[in-house]
Amino acid sequence: MNNQMDQAILNEPARQDPLEPWIGEINEATRNSSGWIIETGLILLRAKEQLAHGQWLSMWETRRMPFGVRTAEMLMKVARHPILRDPKSISSLPVSWSILYVLSQLPANLVQQGIIDGTINPELKLAEARHLLSQSRAGASAGSVTSSPPPFPRSASSTPCAP
Repeated sequence: MNNQMDQAILNEPARQDPLEPWIGEINEATRNSSGWIIETGLILLRAKEQLAHGQWLSMWETRRMPFGVRTAEMLMKVARHPILRDPKSISSLPVSWSILYVLSQLPANLVQQGIIDGTINPELKLAEARHLLSQSRAGASAGSVTSSPPPFPRSASSTPCAP
């Protein structure tokens, strides 16, 4: 009788776990937040630190990496930035790694200020991020020695975003 039951179970059509589509969708959604960018950058940093000299670059020779070496370097720079990697900041950040890379070139205090005043928000465009960077560099090259850089000018379209 056990053989008959086992055979009946084997002959039943496989039922899909109802959780599986949800799990897949949730996992896919996490790729659309800045959290995956930070996590990937941190993993790359750990790999570079722990692999022997030359092995880190050889990961790309396998052709199994989903992005190139330059992108990996950009992701690592984002992951090193103290404000961008702060979990409290994630919900206030754009989800594009290229925008986050531009923001990673800004001093931490300017990024924090931009998050607080809403200049840096999830809807920030690449051109706007580049403009913030050029403003920051222009202020730095002007040679002003002040205790803190001037704040970003707020555009009429920017709306404050909760930190």
